[in-house]
Amino acid sequence: MGTGTRAQNMGYANTLLLFFVRRFRLVLILSEFLVHVSCEN
Repeated sequence: MGTGTRAQNMGYANTLLLFFVRRFRLVLILSEFLVHVSCEN
């Protein structure tokens, strides 16, 4: 029973990490795009 919940927690942590990584990459791409736009102007 204990190992089952531990595996579940690990899966939840991995999903959360993946979500944050995707969000972080999206923010990086957006900021890079904004920098390019402001540099051209």
